Amino acid sequence: MTVDNDFYSRAASSWWDERGPLYALHPSVNTTRIEYVLATLERQLGQGSRRVLDLGCGGGFVSEALAVRGLEVCGVDPSQASIEVARAHALESQLNIDYRLGYGENLPLPDASVDAVCCLDVLEHVNDFRAVLSEVARVLRPGGVLIFDTINRTLKSRFVIAFLLQDFPLTRLAPKRLHDPRLFITPSELSLALTLHGMETLELVGIAPSAGLWTLARDMGLCKLGKITPAEVFRRSKVSLSADLSVSYVGCVKKTLGFPRISGLDATRVAPSQ
Repeated sequence: MTVDNDFYSRAASSWWDERGPLYALHPSVNTTRIEYVLATLERQLGQGSRRVLDLGCGGGFVSEALAVRGLEVCGVDPSQASIEVARAHALESQLNIDYRLGYGENLPLPDASVDAVCCLDVLEHVNDFRAVLSEVARVLRPGGVLIFDTINRTLKSRFVIAFLLQDFPLTRLAPKRLHDPRLFITPSELSLALTLHGMETLELVGIAPSAGLWTLARDMGLCKLGKITPAEVFRRSKVSLSADLSVSYVGCVKKTLGFPRISGLDATRVAPSQ
């Protein structure tokens, strides 16, 4: 199965539409993740002027949250339609954000040019997440941080993300092929790849709903019947940080000071653990 990343271009006009599919995660999951990003940036980098890359910026949810805090933000995304929506919304919000078209495997930024990279809802959508991490390491300044989230490769994540959310007709809220469980990433795989690119994992934290699976499935069914909006489904689930990494997790990674570029080893081709 190939991931359908073109969905983000087809549905780009719905990024800021409260009843749209792309806005659905914003009131709950995105709020939790953005709070984590802001708190972690302040903890790791302190206050003051910082240049941050929002990798996979989409319509600009994270970019705008960073910009209103006074950070210098560059947003990069492969979807031209999403970039156009993000630029228009930033203009409407009177925010100065540098949006650029680009891919995580080939970032349109020079070496050591940013203090931090935010990479949310990205790593599980690319065919080679190690190539993306290589580019992140390249553009980060020594001592800079990567803040990310991704999906763990477990039976539970397959059931929740692949089956309930996108495959089962009675609960499906996402389009088919939005996620491929084979591209989900275990924490051990990710930590190994980060180490090979000179980055140290500082922490990993789970993201989980307080509502049980069957409550979540019921609300998804109500959404399919038109009783509630997709955004309300996730708002009701009350997603928060958790010790449970079995479905989704966020983390903070620091680029090691003075770490040399890898030579003689193509770290993007290290085979994942089974």
